[in-house]
Amino acid sequence: MPCHLYQRGELCCCGCLPARDAAYLIGVLSLAFALVAISVGTYYLCNNNNNNNNNFNSSYINDKVAVALVVGGLVDLITASCLLYGIRKKKPWLMLPWLFVYILGSIASLVVSLATYFAIAIKVI
Repeated sequence: MPCHLYQRGELCCCGCLPARDAAYLIGVLSLAFALVAISVGTYYLCNNNNNNNNNFNSSYINDKVAVALVVGGLVDLITASCLLYGIRKKKPWLMLPWLFVYILGSIASLVVSLATYFAIAIKVI
């Protein structure tokens, strides 16, 4: 069944949702996930100092992960805000930072996944 909005000249996403609304939904979800990442990273950084863990290396690595969560969350917060503002004001160039960050994130995720796979494969052999 074709999208009824397509007949009015609007693009559709998944056959039922206008593309503008779908992009807005993605922006809101990105903003929510960014706020969660910042909150979790900040909570861990604030409460990790009270933990008397003798394993220094583990604590040091976990601190790096928490800092990465906060920094990544801030970048995501900024780009999601640009995306939402660009959608609202109909300025497509403001959507480019979000697109660029998510393309880089997808490539980085692929590289890390492949490196993990090959590291496990080499260790098994």
